[in-house]
Amino acid sequence: MKLAVILADQSPDLEAGDVLIELERIAEGLTLSEAKRELHLSRAYVCRERLDRPDLALRHLIAARREGFVSEERNANLDVIIAGLARELDQTETALFYYRRFVEERPFDQRSGTIRRFIREMEGASP
Repeated sequence: MKLAVILADQSPDLEAGDVLIELERIAEGLTLSEAKRELHLSRAYVCRERLDRPDLALRHLIAARREGFVSEERNANLDVIIAGLARELDQTETALFYYRRFVEERPFDQRSGTIRRFIREMEGASP
């Protein structure tokens, strides 16, 4: 996300789509998982905040989660963000997957009760 903000600030004439293209160009040469993850997070930010394309943002958030963080807490936070966005986009199966992962990996987190309720509500609404 920081890179997207830096690009936008350093080149105010760049449209959001151009920022995304530049981030894609940078991503092509990356080999480190950490760098790939951060670029996916930057692209998610541009897609969500500047292009109003939450569907594309979700794809990049999922890709970032696949790369993962060393910190379990950061992975858990990303699971909640992904699930919440998927829920907004009516992608119930995706939301359930990430909510369930969160509860499985962080059963005693203070958010788990609320997330369990979301899971029950979503399962009740599924055909």
